Amino acid sequence: MMEKTPIVIDFDGTICEHKFPDTGEPTPGVKEALETLKNTGFQIIIHTYRTAA
Repeated sequence: MMEKTPIVIDFDGTICEHKFPDTGEPTPGVKEALETLKNTGFQIIIHTYRTAA
C-alpha cells in the first residue's frame, strides 16, 4: 500500500471566511479543490487554532 502525501490546509481564512468564534461562509471552490486533492491521493489535514468548547 502506498503512503499518501499529507497536505495541511488552514481552516479560518482559507477553507472558510474568518468569522471566529463563528464559522464563516465556505470559500468558493475550496470544497471541489479538496475533493480533487483527496481523489488524487493526498491526505488532507485541516489546521486550526480553534479549541473545543
